[in-house]
Amino acid sequence: MDERPQEAVRAEEVREIAKRKLARDIGITVKELDRRALAMKRAKEELKGELGQEVIVTYGIIIGRNERLAIASVQHAIDEAWANIVRAKACLRTLQRSTILPAQKPTYEPILEQLSIAQRLVNGVRPAALCPYCKRIAEVQMECVPCLGTGYITRSAMVHVEDQFTDETKPVVRHRGEIVEIEKVGK
Repeated sequence: MDERPQEAVRAEEVREIAKRKLARDIGITVKELDRRALAMKRAKEELKGELGQEVIVTYGIIIGRNERLAIASVQHAIDEAWANIVRAKACLRTLQRSTILPAQKPTYEPILEQLSIAQRLVNGVRPAALCPYCKRIAEVQMECVPCLGTGYITRSAMVHVEDQFTDETKPVVRHRGEIVEIEKVGK
């Protein structure tokens, strides 16, 4: 009888146990862990040019392949930083549960708290969409508050985008506090 299928099954069981443990250690569900792993995999595939989908919401603004790849590269770097913070937290929680160094346990909580703050900050800078308020028009972008002049907004900022800025049939921008049609900018 071939042992390979049993070994493969056992290896899969070990991976599932490790995945459940990691999810528990970092305080998320296994489903969320899988979702994040898939998102990272897709970003990596986009970098390799294997995936033809948008990596960012464009609101109808046309961007080239090189820019999409650059955005995917930034997103990937941010995702990697986030994953490294998650791994660091999991390692510290393992150390915290260790009975070998009981005197060190109190020092881990502030570190874990700081890592959680860093995790939120890293996640909060990931570009999710081109800025619908300035539409990356140089004159408007320089003073754009929602994107801070970067031309990109985050996922949390996307929630607050007003519908009139996402309407592709009548593109408008916010310029000097006024809502202006794109054609009238600079006139």
